[in-house]
Amino acid sequence: MGGSALYAQRGLPMRWPDCPPAVRDTVSAFVDISRLVLGPDFVGVYLHGSLALGGFNPCRSDVDLLVVSQRDSGPAFRRALASWLLEWSGNPYPFEVHVLQLADLHPWRHPAPFTFHYSEAWRERVRDVVARGLDPRDVMPLVDPDLAAHVTVVRARGIALCGEPIERVFPAVPPADYRAAILSDVADPLAAVTADPVYTVLNLCRITRYLLDGSVTGKAEAGEWAAGTFPEPHRQVVAQALAVYRGEAVAMGLPSERLGDFVRYVAPRLGLAPRNAWKRVSWKRDQETRS
Repeated sequence: MGGSALYAQRGLPMRWPDCPPAVRDTVSAFVDISRLVLGPDFVGVYLHGSLALGGFNPCRSDVDLLVVSQRDSGPAFRRALASWLLEWSGNPYPFEVHVLQLADLHPWRHPAPFTFHYSEAWRERVRDVVARGLDPRDVMPLVDPDLAAHVTVVRARGIALCGEPIERVFPAVPPADYRAAILSDVADPLAAVTADPVYTVLNLCRITRYLLDGSVTGKAEAGEWAAGTFPEPHRQVVAQALAVYRGEAVAMGLPSERLGDFVRYVAPRLGLAPRNAWKRVSWKRDQETRS
């Protein structure tokens, strides 16, 4: 059964306890190879992202994982893990993986260092270095600002698939670091919503919710909240993004002007500039004005 059929059959939310067997089997195989190759340096494998938060869509979601080792994982581990991911990521579900050693997490700093990363965006670069017998680490940046967001989600709502408990492994991320990480993803919101309207609309909802009350949510959760909180016509934009995200529609089908209006409504409330006018607006004050 294909991803779209599974999604239609099971519906939302899809999360780790009720995800398709193909997802569980592939993730379990990933855990096994991580434990095997790391040996005594293995600390754990931790799930974050939509599969942990709920709202996993087999048609468009990644499986997001953090692997932690006692020490630097080393070139042999990175090549072995990269080879496995080149074969199994996207077959059928894409993986996004960071490997960190404990020293990358303690003491915490932002942006955080890491020892290996894989996502489908990195496939060709990783394939090239593995084919040449090189260390995949050599083609990667030294730090990743997104780790502040990943670690925050793991601590708030992540799942330890194997290994040490989350609270023993991952430090508390300062709220300022988490805010910087999630806001950097939409630094140019008009460009972002043009390139990927579904992701950007729901991501802006997620950031708005966090800045309002500190909730760490997934895109689907945040969209459902915004669809009942934002004023019209912006609720309709969110509803269409949710429909596509859930697999209920193929595309949003909105003119660019509607998407632009949505960005111009939300962005100032996040301290973002749709164009050049940087301005901070009090979300709570705006809600009080409308109520």
